[in-house]
Amino acid sequence: MKKNIKLAVAVLATVFCVDAARTKASIYLNVGRETRVAPLDGSGPVEIIIPTSHDPNGIDVDLVNGKIYYGNGTDGIWQADLDGSNAMQIVTVPGISAHGVAVDVDGGKVYWTNTSVPGYVASANLDGTDFVKLAEFTGNTQGLGIELDPAGGKVYWSTIFSGNDGVWSANLDGSDPTVITTDATSSIDDIALDLVNGKIYWSNFLDIRMTNLDGSGGTTIVADGFTWIPSIDVDPVGGHLYYSGTGSDFTGRVGRMNLDGSGHSVLYSGAADVGIIPYGLSVATVIPEPATLTLLLFGIVGLRRRRRSVNRQANDRLEA
Repeated sequence: MKKNIKLAVAVLATVFCVDAARTKASIYLNVGRETRVAPLDGSGPVEIIIPTSHDPNGIDVDLVNGKIYYGNGTDGIWQADLDGSNAMQIVTVPGISAHGVAVDVDGGKVYWTNTSVPGYVASANLDGTDFVKLAEFTGNTQGLGIELDPAGGKVYWSTIFSGNDGVWSANLDGSDPTVITTDATSSIDDIALDLVNGKIYWSNFLDIRMTNLDGSGGTTIVADGFTWIPSIDVDPVGGHLYYSGTGSDFTGRVGRMNLDGSGHSVLYSGAADVGIIPYGLSVATVIPEPATLTLLLFGIVGLRRRRRSVNRQANDRLEA
């Protein structure tokens, strides 16, 4: 029995190690006119995967299909493989200034915010068809951060300028827009969802704040040490919030902290790795591949059946 358990554990551990190596936890960054990727644990190196031929802004990662999506500041939404290869434009909107980008893989949609004046929130199919403006702003208001809750049927975004700094939600088709929080005294940049704990985070120039999804329970979790925090993302499973920004010493940095703001550490800093202002950040955490999950399931079931069989044999001997 012990040999069987040890063998099963060894097999599963080997498969998980192979899968982990194949789907490495990473941070994707837009730095200047480049997209870069680095290990999530801060061990480096920081690699350039999309060079200066693009002008990337917001970025989102689809680990299931091995794709990244990013907004090009001049002409639309682009897609590439996780290593930056096979880059192609999937949504063409001349003169677009796409900022935040979020992908609904199962729904086959990409959503983005626009920083033209006036700005808007839009969506399209992943093949570029069915372009729809979900929310249109007035005056100088621009859209910045964007996040999705496909299961809950919601899209969230942030706006700035014209006294309209705030965080909003709506149904995925743009109906029923609702303000979650407003903050006219500070510039709200990016947003990040923690659907596990029912929280939404947003970054200002100088701090990071958090509320419940209905806007209640607002609190500041980081209040010093920054001159700008343009991008944030949440890994709710790992229990961390990641950010890119500029420190009080005007040095670009990428760091992480616990979801309550404690345990802050800088993962990467300096112009060589993250530039002066790393703009655009997406966290890609390791996910087991289907083959791994299937093997794990069969292994657990097999061990449970083996254990039940041994227990029955032991009971039969006692009764005899």
